[in-house]
Amino acid sequence: MNNGLVAYHQEHPVAKSNPHDAIKNFVRVFNKYSEVQLRMFVIHFLGITVPNVHLIYDSYLKFLEGYSNKFKGISNLFNKVFRQIAAKLWHEKNLTNLLENIPYNRTQVLEILEELEKYPDINAFASNFKNMIKL
Repeated sequence: MNNGLVAYHQEHPVAKSNPHDAIKNFVRVFNKYSEVQLRMFVIHFLGITVPNVHLIYDSYLKFLEGYSNKFKGISNLFNKVFRQIAAKLWHEKNLTNLLENIPYNRTQVLEILEELEKYPDINAFASNFKNMIKL
């Protein structure tokens, strides 16, 4: 697994007065590339700062390396949240109810994430994912 996020840059910058184009451009790139190093940036649209996106990414890699076999399905659900955020951005919908129309047991997932929060190396991933589910 590669460490570090991909730098995302608008090749043709858009005017600050037209953030709509910048969002659409990001979603196009998101849909074109499936690498988590790029897709992770979609959570920045939830108000998470870029340094914290990096922290969450590093924590997520540690989750994948050491905990994903024990907690099957969490990684898949996290990726579904990415796709849901991108779809809501594209359709200019509120970034809430991020697991809308995705079958999952909310109580069970929140309990698992609360358990994962106890591990310092993956706390950033677990606590932020939990907060995303609660939006």
